[in-house]
Order: sequence, then C-alpha cells, then structure tokens
Amino acid sequence: MKLIGATATILFNDSDTPLEGVYFSFGGDSYENETDSFGVPDSKIFYFAEDEGEMKALMQQGVNDFKVLSYELEYAV
Repeated sequence: MKLIGATATILFNDSDTPLEGVYFSFGGDSYENETDSFGVPDSKIFYFAEDEGEMKALMQQGVNDFKVLSYELEYAV
C-alpha cells in the first residue's frame, strides 16, 4: 500500500475547539486536474505536507495559525 496522506485533528491558535477529519496530502498538487498527485480532490485537502515527518513536526511546532493534535495515516487502496 502506498502512503498518500493523513487525516488529522487540528487546533487553530485562536480557538479552543479542535477540528477533526482534516486531510493532509503527501502528494504534489496537480493544478490542471484540481487534485493532488494521488487523485484526491483539492476541495478535500487542507494542507500539503511532505511526509509523516512533517506531520510530527506540525504536532511539535505547528505553523502560522494551527497545530496538529493527532493524525492517522492514509494509504491508497
């Protein structure tokens, strides 16, 4: 199975309520198809991450306006 992304629970810096089911793609953006390189629609993608290592870093440091609280890896079937 090929690792394609992760579904995460995140917390925005200005909120006390976690947001569940947020999709992080590990594929590149395919602008002409409006999908990532794995065929996941752009409308489903919250953030493009490099890999699981970046997900772990987002749990530690976060980015400008959110932090990852937890995640589950997603694989192509």
